[in-house]
Amino acid sequence: MVVRKGLGKNMDSVFSMKNVADVIDNPKVPEPKSSLPLSSLKPGKFQPRNDVENSGLSELAQSIKQNGILNPIVVRKLSSDKYEILAGERRYQAAKLAGLKKVPVTILDVSDKQAMIVGLVENLQRKDLNALETAEGIQRLIEEFKYSHEGVAEAIGRSRPMISNLLRLLGLPEAVKAMLRAGEIEMGHARALLSLPEEQQVWLAQQIKDKGLSVRQTEEYVSRYKERENTSENPHKTAQKSSEFIKFENELSKILNTDVKLVSNSKGRGNLQISFKNEKEFAAILDLLRSISNK
Repeated sequence: MVVRKGLGKNMDSVFSMKNVADVIDNPKVPEPKSSLPLSSLKPGKFQPRNDVENSGLSELAQSIKQNGILNPIVVRKLSSDKYEILAGERRYQAAKLAGLKKVPVTILDVSDKQAMIVGLVENLQRKDLNALETAEGIQRLIEEFKYSHEGVAEAIGRSRPMISNLLRLLGLPEAVKAMLRAGEIEMGHARALLSLPEEQQVWLAQQIKDKGLSVRQTEEYVSRYKERENTSENPHKTAQKSSEFIKFENELSKILNTDVKLVSNSKGRGNLQISFKNEKEFAAILDLLRSISNK
């Protein structure tokens, strides 16, 4: 009965597939495509996007002026003269920018649950949502409509582990989520940060933003931090480092472009370990240190 695959590559598949993960419960056949005045449309209350990006909106408006709207805006009827947008919020905004009076629409008779699925799936298929918007949309499906992780995964064509990873992002500090939402850090960065204490998450996220750290560099920092934390739990080995100490170690690693470890004991004594792979790399590090000392 359940078709175990994604929803396909276009909106039509959302309504042609029967009982897909129990997400769309036999919606009525959509009305034929028609046109409606822009003034009769309103943004959907189940719109997964938090805001419609201005990025690319003028280009889309120009394309609409030249070619029209190729994919109809998907709506449902609210009253005799009002319709709610289920999918196509950016096309709607671009159409207003282009000065259109009417737009092509596909009118569906769907429930609240189906309305949210339509908006979420349409945006996911076009990769319009950022990771946080996707996570928030998934959380609404789970909390408001009582879907399981597996049910959501089957409905939107994502793996179950991906659903779990996305939801974990909602536990990040607000400052980090703001950077992720703004595109200042990537989902890979955010996932790496999850295993750190909150203070370190915020600090490292800022380093990623300011210094352009790659996901790999971020993962390496997290690995070193956890290694130090595991060592510091044994009082016979080392004392726990302060945030400033860790910051210095990370900055030194970046300057020397190699792995650097600062190891200290409870009395503050310690040593500096600089890693190198071969004599050539060692010579390069030595030259760099000499050039610094001569300044």
